[in-house]
Amino acid sequence: MTKILIPRSDSVSAKIIEPSDFESLLSSDIVPDYKYSGFTLTAGSGLAVNVSSGVCRLKGLYLESTAQESVSSLTASDVNYIYVKLARDSASEAESWDFFKNLTGTTPTDAFFIGTATTNGSAVTAVDQTNVIDIAIPRSEHMYYGDGRDGDVTISGNTSLTGLKRYNNLTINAGQTLTSSATASASLIIQVKGTLTINGTISMDAKGARGSDGGAQVSGNNSTSFTTANSPEINLNYGTKDTGKTDEAAGTASGYGGSTSNPGLKSAPTNPRLNSQYYLSTAMPYMYGAGGSGAPSGQGGRGGQNNPLTGGYGGKGGDGGNAGGGILLMAQIIVFNSGAVITADGEDGEDGAAGAGGTSGDYLSTGWAGQSGQGGGGGEGGQVVLLYNKLTNSGTFTVTGGAAGDGGPAVSGTGYQDPGQSAASNGQAGSAGLTTLTQVTN
Repeated sequence: MTKILIPRSDSVSAKIIEPSDFESLLSSDIVPDYKYSGFTLTAGSGLAVNVSSGVCRLKGLYLESTAQESVSSLTASDVNYIYVKLARDSASEAESWDFFKNLTGTTPTDAFFIGTATTNGSAVTAVDQTNVIDIAIPRSEHMYYGDGRDGDVTISGNTSLTGLKRYNNLTINAGQTLTSSATASASLIIQVKGTLTINGTISMDAKGARGSDGGAQVSGNNSTSFTTANSPEINLNYGTKDTGKTDEAAGTASGYGGSTSNPGLKSAPTNPRLNSQYYLSTAMPYMYGAGGSGAPSGQGGRGGQNNPLTGGYGGKGGDGGNAGGGILLMAQIIVFNSGAVITADGEDGEDGAAGAGGTSGDYLSTGWAGQSGQGGGGGEGGQVVLLYNKLTNSGTFTVTGGAAGDGGPAVSGTGYQDPGQSAASNGQAGSAGLTTLTQVTN
């Protein structure tokens, strides 16, 4: 493997540092592209925009303009995007830079966005540098709060987001809900370079780990004959019911609720890491609660003694509730107003279904009743983490675990019922999730 030393000496007699050395040394993870000063846009003469002197960093390189320049021949009646752009020599080394423009808003290779110029048929009518990355905030806070590339956004209708968002400023209006488009094992992750104002709701309810399915309904047993020892006239314990089958993946006693001992964190193995500012801003972990366990179904009843009749079916076990999802908000300033809500609740477990009475007949041929299914476990509450420099907190957080599902009722009907048979067991409620507020100290 080649050993690389940057900066380096290419020979004993001459020490050469190429522009590419700085691009490698001061890569974007160390020094992002940003405007240090100047490069202010103003309307020029006709379809032109003036750019003041200024300094910026691009690809780790230092770019400076010492006098006002003009970008001319702008497209009429359109929005023109203005950039500084490197030019490279035949060896792909940066050798100069100049201004560049397009109408797409897509930043070209080796370029840095410095603003827009809006035109009518003959002149520049407006300039905008709102989304230009500068050093108004320190480099460390770029890491925490993002670069604002998604601009200023107001959520004025219920909205589902896909992927990580990096806003300049974000406002959620009252009565509106912001969530993730993902439906399971999901986290909503947002960075805001400026101010996050929450007047409405941020919700990840039931978007964590899926609850498991409860046991399926079980058929009753068909029976044509039993020994005298099992006759209900002789055996006062009424013999034994056919166990039918239960869903082995559904658990054993009743539905288990999601638990903080199994938090379902996708990339954060222990909850204390949620207090690490560096971990949150670099790993951006997917966080969500554990789903509730599905419950076993009830046993099916046996058939009647003398005829090939069917015993009552066993009731379906309740499904486990889905867990709450994760919410990771990183903003320079968070204004969480009264009446606003951040919620990542778990879903309730499903109730177990009732069994059925056995098939009717004479005393010796009546089928046995099946058992009821047990209740599913509630999903665990999710995870909510806020990383900020300044917080105004008057809103409400909820990370409540889902309620337990009820067991099915004791079976009654025309079929025989085990005298000791009672209502099936209830599930277990899910555990509460976690809310972590972490302040960055400059």
